[in-house]
Amino acid sequence: GCVFLTIAVCTFDAAPLGDASNAACATLYDSETSDTACGSMNMHATGGQLMSTGTELLFTVGDLLQEPSQAQNDTSFWGKIWRAPLGKEPLARSDFVVVSKGHRNPQGLCPIHGTNLVLETEHGPMGGDEINVIDLDASTPANYGWPEASYGDHYDGTVIPNTHAPLYTEPIAFFAYNLVGANGIGVCTSHDGYH
Repeated sequence: GCVFLTIAVCTFDAAPLGDASNAACATLYDSETSDTACGSMNMHATGGQLMSTGTELLFTVGDLLQEPSQAQNDTSFWGKIWRAPLGKEPLARSDFVVVSKGHRNPQGLCPIHGTNLVLETEHGPMGGDEINVIDLDASTPANYGWPEASYGDHYDGTVIPNTHAPLYTEPIAFFAYNLVGANGIGVCTSHDGYH
């Protein structure tokens, strides 16, 4: 089978939940003609997080665990975090800019207030889930190393080198056990008067 990416935006009026007749949707992009992934893959590793900065749309695309992985392939759509302008419909492939690459299965995005930094959570292989800091002001896209470097190993026991520097960007945290599976991320600056 083959997989392609569709980005759509929908607006809803103040109608009861489940009333689809009150939704208006527009397809911003459809990769079926230019960025289709075919062959052996794992549909779980799609990424698929969206975030607006107010002027841009950030979104994650996992590498689908394709063999070989496309996360290091600069011409591939897969295994990357992308940015695209808000307010343009439809988007062309040339509107997308790589923010970072070398991602396996990015699952969460959260802006750090007052900065152009974004926290990203990622499902790694067995014992390799990560938290990364994505710098939206970086002059070149950061490379987080997948599938060449990880703090986890393949599920069949094959060891993945864990040396990131100097070629790849280190995560700010990783989980060397197979229990986390983080899906989202948030920043809490205070709670009940605690800072």
